[in-house]
Amino acid sequence: MKLRREIILLSLLFATLYFVQGFAEPSEGLIAQPVRAQLRFLNVPPSEISRFSFLIGLPWSFKLLFGLTSDFVPILGSRRKSYLLISTLLAAVSLFAVAVIPFELQRLKTIFGFICAASIGVAFTDVVVDALAVSAGQKYGLTGRFQAIQWGGIYAASIVTGSIGGLLSQYHMPWIGFLICGSLAMVSLFMTFVVVREEPHDRTSGMGVMRSLGSTLKSPLVWTVGTFLFLWNFNPFSSVVLEDYMTKQLHLSEQFVGHTRSVAGIGSILSCGAYAVWGPRIPVRWLIHGSILAGVLSSLVYLLMWNQWSGLAVSLLSGAFYMLGTLVQLDLAARACKPESAGTTFAALMALSNFGMSLGIYFGGSWYERLAQWLGDVPQAFAVLVLLGSLATATCW
Repeated sequence: MKLRREIILLSLLFATLYFVQGFAEPSEGLIAQPVRAQLRFLNVPPSEISRFSFLIGLPWSFKLLFGLTSDFVPILGSRRKSYLLISTLLAAVSLFAVAVIPFELQRLKTIFGFICAASIGVAFTDVVVDALAVSAGQKYGLTGRFQAIQWGGIYAASIVTGSIGGLLSQYHMPWIGFLICGSLAMVSLFMTFVVVREEPHDRTSGMGVMRSLGSTLKSPLVWTVGTFLFLWNFNPFSSVVLEDYMTKQLHLSEQFVGHTRSVAGIGSILSCGAYAVWGPRIPVRWLIHGSILAGVLSSLVYLLMWNQWSGLAVSLLSGAFYMLGTLVQLDLAARACKPESAGTTFAALMALSNFGMSLGIYFGGSWYERLAQWLGDVPQAFAVLVLLGSLATATCW
């Protein structure tokens, strides 16, 4: 009974913190579309918006540093709870601060600074929660199930944030999104304080963690998984390009773009449920090939989008395919980690994943503009970028 209660509490903690992350994460959460929409409203070109998005997402590429800090620099004997309290508080304060700043061109540097600080807080929280999930998942043999619960929480949030984000974008009210996300970050702070229990960490045990980390870094599996994650996520066909094409070429409203994000979230939730049940029963080799195919299809389906109804159908399929591929990556990464250095190792693998994604976003906006100029036709440029994105994922084979 005690074991069951502990698993339920951990599942609730992971689901809640990831649900909040789905709202508060600046590059893909509730504020992502309103911020990009406001930049488009201020006539900022797609290439500049891509760079802005790249920089906001950059803290996720430093997850290795966050993992090292959490694993090797305990605060008052705490490696997990202390950092969760600090990171969730940083995110909340930064989001509340940016909510009171007028979103104008001359204030973009200040706005960018606070959003980056919030991104650091959310990314650090993610690293520590992942370390808890990896350790608990390996302890109870539930790595895949905990990953499905976490990402189910994120995409449950995306079902809500998509439509709300579209509404805030339509009426140019990003500040409301900042206030909502700041409030939810306070919920994460409360859950951490109440639920997380941790044995005091002895600094002398750092040598054991270091040996575990050294053993992990020598593992061919870790390097293989890391390369796979980078290639799978380096995709120049990004949400910046997609939103620009939908609003300017297909003449769909910001509100409708938000609805497509919600529909994609529904597809992702379905994949999380399916993977939680059937994922552990499928051989790893087939999981790997299936994840590559799912990643390729998650981009290719956008060639079938031409109006509202097709946009909704494509978003549902893309969300389902993308989440299936992502869950396989996360499960593989979790299996490759040593529990003692889980924060550092898992963070390093996820940093490679996020860096590949950030590079794809960075290059995608400028490639889209250049292809449109070279081909003289924006729809053709969009189709070519979709194909390039699919090809980039296929290099995992």
